[in-house]
Amino acid sequence: MKKNKKNKLQILNTLFFIAGIILFVLLIKQLKPTEVFLRLKTVGWYFIVAFALHGITLLTSTAAWQAVIDKDKSNATYLKLAAAFWYGHTINFLTPAATLGEVSRFSMLKDKVDSSELVASLISFNFFTAVSQQIFNLLGPFLALAVLNLPGNIMWLVAGLSIVMLIPSMVIFIFIKKGAILKLAHLVCKIPLLKGYADPLSEKAIQVDSAIHNFMKRPADVKKALFWTLLARLAGPLEVWMLMLIFLPEHSYVELFILSLAVQTTGQLISWIMAIVPGQIGVAEGGFALLFNLLHFDPLAGFSIQLIRRLRMIPTVFVGLTIGLFTILGRKKDS
Repeated sequence: MKKNKKNKLQILNTLFFIAGIILFVLLIKQLKPTEVFLRLKTVGWYFIVAFALHGITLLTSTAAWQAVIDKDKSNATYLKLAAAFWYGHTINFLTPAATLGEVSRFSMLKDKVDSSELVASLISFNFFTAVSQQIFNLLGPFLALAVLNLPGNIMWLVAGLSIVMLIPSMVIFIFIKKGAILKLAHLVCKIPLLKGYADPLSEKAIQVDSAIHNFMKRPADVKKALFWTLLARLAGPLEVWMLMLIFLPEHSYVELFILSLAVQTTGQLISWIMAIVPGQIGVAEGGFALLFNLLHFDPLAGFSIQLIRRLRMIPTVFVGLTIGLFTILGRKKDS
């Protein structure tokens, strides 16, 4: 039964991936391949800057994660954390729903960080990431509505969706405050096959809940984690802004920066809604092209921006997979 469900899920993922590729090809055909190629040529060496900004996002996110982890329960260096974080990011990008990366991070650091602390740090970090992203999601459309002369109905729709996406975070926060992991463990232990593991699962859940609450009682680390997380979130709009300066040179720096915040919000909403599509291939490019068209900007510019961001994932994935390979080889050598 489990094997059949797994096979069906794999088939569904493959179908979504194929559908994304078809959409991607149709978009290029619609926008004309030669025009797309000419746009990509204009980026030139700025491609390296785009990759660097994405790298900064990952490295500052690692700093936020390091602040979450209790130093008394970890001997992992920043470089070890950065390697695990980058590898996990790569796995998330290559797989649907972007969840397997957390398992990869845990696997790489289970000998360096107390297991309960590691699980708690991943939960707390991802919660911080979601909240900080939603702060930017709200800032973008409302700032655009206040300053820019854009179609109000589109921006209000984006703003409304951003507010709706706050609800899951609020619910998660309430559950975390009330010991969500222990409650989840009790729920899981009702499954007949897992009833025999009720005591060890409950004990581990209590440890994870305790580690999460312990982090919340360290205000200096909470502030540090929030600072690095917000800085990491800023790198995304900066990347979009830089590419907009290339593709939309007739607009002012300030106008394009505010627009980049609003556009980044839409891109993140698309990413969350269409998480089932591996890498959001086709969907991300199509979403940006459609948004730019609705806002009366060149849809080719929107498509090109997302295409550049996809291409900069090639060296990102290469670095991540290299880290994973060296980790596996290192463990085989030690054993």
